[in-house]
Amino acid sequence: MKMSDYRRQHPLMILITFLNQLKSWLVPLLIWFLLQMQLGESTELNIGFFIVPLIFSVLAAIYSAFNWFFYRYNLSDDALNIKSGILIKKRRYIKRARIQTTNQEAGLILRIFNLTSLKVETAGSKQETEAYLAALKLAEATRIQTYLSDQTKAEKTDEPDYKTVVALSFKVLLLAGVTSGGIGVIFSIVGVLFSQALAFIPEAWIERLYDSVLAMSVLIIVLIIMVVFIFSWGLSIIRYLIRFAFFKIETHEDEIIITRGLIVKRTFRLKAHRIQAISIIEGILREPFKLATIECDVAGGSEYEPKFNVTLMPILKRHQIDAFLTRLLPQYALNFSLEPLPKRALKRYLFRSFIPYLLLLPLYLYEPLSLIILFTMPIALYLGYLRYQNGGVYYDDICMVLRTRRLAKQTHIALKKHIQTIGFTQNPLQRYRTLATLNFTVLSTPSHQTFALKDLDLSAIKSSQQWFQHSG
Repeated sequence: MKMSDYRRQHPLMILITFLNQLKSWLVPLLIWFLLQMQLGESTELNIGFFIVPLIFSVLAAIYSAFNWFFYRYNLSDDALNIKSGILIKKRRYIKRARIQTTNQEAGLILRIFNLTSLKVETAGSKQETEAYLAALKLAEATRIQTYLSDQTKAEKTDEPDYKTVVALSFKVLLLAGVTSGGIGVIFSIVGVLFSQALAFIPEAWIERLYDSVLAMSVLIIVLIIMVVFIFSWGLSIIRYLIRFAFFKIETHEDEIIITRGLIVKRTFRLKAHRIQAISIIEGILREPFKLATIECDVAGGSEYEPKFNVTLMPILKRHQIDAFLTRLLPQYALNFSLEPLPKRALKRYLFRSFIPYLLLLPLYLYEPLSLIILFTMPIALYLGYLRYQNGGVYYDDICMVLRTRRLAKQTHIALKKHIQTIGFTQNPLQRYRTLATLNFTVLSTPSHQTFALKDLDLSAIKSSQQWFQHSG
């Protein structure tokens, strides 16, 4: 079959579309069912409860089959062409020159049948994928990716020459999972689920549990908290391993190919010249061991990850960063010495760390037991000092570097040609001390990404603006 012939996807697309239709219907039904329980109304199942889902399932199955039949694609000399629509016919032409990334993603069902899905993204697609092929054979998906990434040849017959940059072992990924700090996410999820579950637990059970907790000794309560903490930490490690299992980076000409995932296998294909900024992140658990994560912001395309960026390297030693960037993105492998924040900015960083305790003053007066929170003040003040100490800026003829800190220390590197805007903000207190907040913006998914450094000397900010105004 020629590349110009229209093709249909694998028939498994029918099942995938059907399951997606059911998923969109089951959530409202579950909410309705829980509301009925909450209001105390009868939840007795009647014949209508079964007929409505059955009718919807039949309609969803028919729609899925027709959608597969009418959804076709082909590759022309300069575009990916898609025909779709059952009653309303749609035609979409995506020019190869406009395509930014093509990403493969294979869930458990697709991997059982040795299939994958393919997302095609352009600079204007933002949060929605420009084209999505839900079920393709691996060879077919790779053929489409290779064809769309080659801007010079109408057809590619040879296998692309992939060069492996790095492949992480299980031992390294386990270390990354242990130090990822993802336990906070697990605690948040557990907290939300627990708060929602309380509404459905009888009050008598809650009172009995409360009395049992009061009867326990402090040691037992501490042990329970430790067990919950260790369990949550274990879940965060497993979650991390599932997400980054089989992590591998390959390069082919101007492309960076990142493959990862145990249950859902994802393949990101990024054009190196579309990377707008690099972030070196040293988490609070990783910094003592001189470990870091490297992420990047990419112009164009839809959502890559929850924070709209791509993890270039989950974990590596700090002294290995230069060598890694030299192999993958040599233009970001820079030697720089940051200009530190002025000494008069230290008081502002310490004061910002103190503000939350000041706002809690009414709580201290109302509930004296809450004074125990004050024991965390030295930690907060030390974190404020670290934010001041780690802050800094650097720029030369080709790039700008900002180093900031919240909990994790973050070093953001952007090439001068990729910076869209640069500016500063200044509140009255900063104006009194001739300080200001420096910020610069780069193109990113879904639109822009802004990096900021607080309380930099005003003269340094004006100097950076003059640097940006000149072509260099």
